[in-house]
Amino acid sequence: MFEIVHRYFPRKRLEGITGPTWVNVEAEVSSPSTTISPLSSFAAAAFRVTWVEGIAMSGNQHASAGVLFSDAIASGWMGRDLSLVSEGRSIHVPLAGLALVAPVDPQDATLLVGHMPTEFRYLLDVSRSGGLYFREHALRAGDAVRLRARVCPAERAGGYRDAARQSPSSDFVVQPDCGARLFDLSAGAF
Repeated sequence: MFEIVHRYFPRKRLEGITGPTWVNVEAEVSSPSTTISPLSSFAAAAFRVTWVEGIAMSGNQHASAGVLFSDAIASGWMGRDLSLVSEGRSIHVPLAGLALVAPVDPQDATLLVGHMPTEFRYLLDVSRSGGLYFREHALRAGDAVRLRARVCPAERAGGYRDAARQSPSSDFVVQPDCGARLFDLSAGAF
């Protein structure tokens, strides 16, 4: 019961957190924009890519440029885990299991032309129409976001033997498999 109450009424500040706690905090992406997309060649801290099929619909007034898009056939992250800063404190956010909430125009997607990147070749087997389109949402250093997740204070490694295995230090870590959500505030819809 205690866990449920905190999930639906998360803390709005990181101050005073000493154990696993649900938060809903505004933050800024502090990871460097070093990931280069093989699809668009843009740089960002991380990309959320969604793949859809496009079906040509002649005379359809509701589909942009005469293409009707299916529901997503696949989606995933490109990049490394994110680092966020909120209230001057750093938060390590694993991309695995992280949901991105951002405004999406259902009729906006880019046709994949040219060479299919190796890591996405399996989509050719999934696609029935052959018209593969993608939506790419970039999170760049400095972007404003809202994190809704269960965080806990980061444990510090001790001793010189642990130093080589230490990742860059963070004050907090998002717990895996907690249903974490990241809202992109820089997109202007929230």
